[in-house]
Amino acid sequence: FWLPRPRAGALPRGDGHPVVLLPGFGMGEEAMRPLGNALAGLGHDVHGWGEGRNWGLRAPTLRRLVASIDDLATRHGRRVSLVGWSAGGLYAREIARRVPDAVRRVVTFGAPIHGHAHGRPEVERFRG
Repeated sequence: FWLPRPRAGALPRGDGHPVVLLPGFGMGEEAMRPLGNALAGLGHDVHGWGEGRNWGLRAPTLRRLVASIDDLATRHGRRVSLVGWSAGGLYAREIARRVPDAVRRVVTFGAPIHGHAHGRPEVERFRG
């Protein structure tokens, strides 16, 4: 997808914590590369989801992702932000529900999510 280039200094710098990108339905990590490059350039420690193409919310994939995010948080000693596009947002929200102590923030865009995630302030939707 296309990501506009903001003016220099227009976006806040990252603090180096891990950020995992979760692609939309039918997409793989290559679809998230422009966003990942932009976030890495801002100082975030960007990681792909490691599951190939996203074919929708599936229990085995969700179990592996939960374990992976929990492990990433433990290895880095920091909570992980999850950025999900479309169906990737469903995974992000479900991961956060299962391992809330490992997740710093969930950001979704274009995700089929309605309402608020049980009053959890770290779960937000991009409205742009």
